[in-house]
Amino acid sequence: LHNELGRMLSVPAMRSYLVRIPGASQAPIPDAELTDVINWLLEEFNANTLPADFNKFSLEEVSEARKHILADPLRYRIEHWKAYPE
Repeated sequence: LHNELGRMLSVPAMRSYLVRIPGASQAPIPDAELTDVINWLLEEFNANTLPADFNKFSLEEVSEARKHILADPLRYRIEHWKAYPE
C-alpha cells in the first residue's frame, strides 16, 4: 500500500477501485469510517505520490462506489491500472 495507491490515483478509473475492491467495499464498517480509513491511508503512506490535484474522498463518493463491488478486481486493475503507461 505504500506509495502505489497515490500513483494509482493518476488514473481516474482507479479512484473508485480503491473503494470497490472487496476488502474495502465489504469491510464491516460504516461508509464514514471507510472514507476516513481510505483518506488516512492515502495521506499517511502515499502523500509523496498523490497527484497534484488530489482531493480527499468524500462520504458521498465512497457511499456510491461501495454499492458497486468489483466481481473481478484483478482484471479491473490490469485493464485500468497496469495498462496505463507510467
